[in-house]
Amino acid sequence: MQYLVPARRPLDSAPFGLACPREDEFALCVLGVPSPYLDLILHTHTPQYDRYITLRDLDDVERAAWANTWCGFLNALTLKYQRRLVLKSPLHTCRLATILHVFPQARIVHVVRDPRAVVPSTMRLWEYLQRRQGLQRAYHGSWEDRVINMCAMMNEEFERTRHVLARVPHAIVRYEDFCREPLNTMTRIYDAIQLPHDNMWETRLRPWAERVLTLTPMRYDLSSHLTARIERTCADFMRTCG
Repeated sequence: MQYLVPARRPLDSAPFGLACPREDEFALCVLGVPSPYLDLILHTHTPQYDRYITLRDLDDVERAAWANTWCGFLNALTLKYQRRLVLKSPLHTCRLATILHVFPQARIVHVVRDPRAVVPSTMRLWEYLQRRQGLQRAYHGSWEDRVINMCAMMNEEFERTRHVLARVPHAIVRYEDFCREPLNTMTRIYDAIQLPHDNMWETRLRPWAERVLTLTPMRYDLSSHLTARIERTCADFMRTCG
């Protein structure tokens, strides 16, 4: 099916394809697990799947079904690739307790980014996905409200559960540092999560780091209203992360 897929991501021209890494949340959607991402496809005016953001309000049966499907997918990947899995999903930010219950030896890398970039980027992405992939009428609510409220919920849940990070090797890094010093930041991550690296590791990583330095993140012209709202809603998060 590769010929049906564009070589570049329509939103920002990043490389795209069936072999490119993607969030495991999309796989869960395909496997039939309720996900807040389904609200972009099967939209109603009231989000139906917000309980699956943090997983905290699921009952035992629902939480077990989610974990079993997730583990089945990860087991299939492990069988195929025979290597350590790196999972990247924004929603995992607020699922720390569940993740470490299922995988008590996991290593956690928490990447933070200025919400004045995250919010408009997410608004643009969700609006695009709903318009292109949605199976119901276009969303008539406020993307601004939806995205800001979800960001606030995720940040609050992370702070509420971050104490569980003390159990495992973990790193907290800024996206802006990643863009400015990719190799040094990656080295700090490996040291923090206690993974070995050597000179050959740096040699293999350097071409990737050089490509990162050539990338230009998209910039957004925010209205004074949206800027003020983000800074007010995310004030604690922005202050903590510098």
